[in-house]
Amino acid sequence: MRIIPEHFCKNKSVQSIVTTPIAGIAFDSTVLNFISGQDSDNVTIMARAADMSALSDAQRKAVGSRPVYTFSVTSGTETISNFGGGTATI
Repeated sequence: MRIIPEHFCKNKSVQSIVTTPIAGIAFDSTVLNFISGQDSDNVTIMARAADMSALSDAQRKAVGSRPVYTFSVTSGTETISNFGGGTATI
């Protein structure tokens, strides 16, 4: 089952933008096609504040008082870290 409409995947000018309170994330049509080809019908796109205690001392020093965020895309229980040559812009 295709979770993203086929006309979105074939139209190279189409982008899908996911907006959260933290950030907007734009996926190009290559990414949409890649994600829609995953085995699961359950795709999750997440943006959240990072766990600062998980950062190394060097990372915390580099960040200072600025916020740090994590972004992830999962299909079922599998993390999608390769977007099939497409781009995601935050």
